[in-house]
Amino acid sequence: MQVQLLSPYMDFLDGLKPRELDPSFLKGFRHTYPGDKEKDNKKIIKIIEDYEDRINIKKFMGWPISKELGGFFIRQLVISSEQGTKVSEIDSHPNKKGQEKITEFIYDRLG
Repeated sequence: MQVQLLSPYMDFLDGLKPRELDPSFLKGFRHTYPGDKEKDNKKIIKIIEDYEDRINIKKFMGWPISKELGGFFIRQLVISSEQGTKVSEIDSHPNKKGQEKITEFIYDRLG
């Protein structure tokens, strides 16, 4: 089975936050996306659609990986939907509880 844990592009389109350890760290600061987010998201969705014939979609959990196309990536469902699963408000990586929830989510769908 194939899974996509993180969006390969949404963090960039939404604007990247610096890590807590970055010397330029300022609370609430966010690097903004320099382009047209909506227009570029549509282009990326088209690219995703173009790859469908190269992927065994029956073996790809969450395909297509865009919510606009009815798909998902694991972190979007598990981490963003439940409190206490991220490292911090600044660092959205899954913490121990988040890792456990991701594991349960995948395991439950492997049959």
